[in-house]
Amino acid sequence: LGEVWETMAFITPQLPEEKVSHPWSPDLRLVRVVCNGHGINGQLAIAASPEFGEMIAANCSSEEEPTEPDDALKELANVTCGLLLRKRIGGGVGFELAPPVIGQPEEMDKLLAGDDVVAVDAEGCRVCAHVTSDVCLFSGEGNH
Repeated sequence: LGEVWETMAFITPQLPEEKVSHPWSPDLRLVRVVCNGHGINGQLAIAASPEFGEMIAANCSSEEEPTEPDDALKELANVTCGLLLRKRIGGGVGFELAPPVIGQPEEMDKLLAGDDVVAVDAEGCRVCAHVTSDVCLFSGEGNH
């Protein structure tokens, strides 16, 4: 997360000192990117506040073409998922990413369940991310 977010959006996420659960609230935006290839299906889910989307949009936009917060979150999720796939054993060649979508609030608990959700503080905003797949994507990974 840090590599993409620092390069693309000029934001440095920090791990919180204590493990926290995802902060569900009705105003959170849930962005999903589905990937598949080599018989593997997976997805990246990112939950963030509208303020985080606005911050990403402001950092990534030119004055001539302002970026909508949801579009900025979708692009950030897309680039993050692509980088994660390149870092897997075997790389990302042969994988396809579906266009990122804004998920429904009722999907939040399902997509952000488990002990392997990453919660970071990004410039004062709590952002949660979770990668799921039907096989292990990364070495040493215990759960899918």
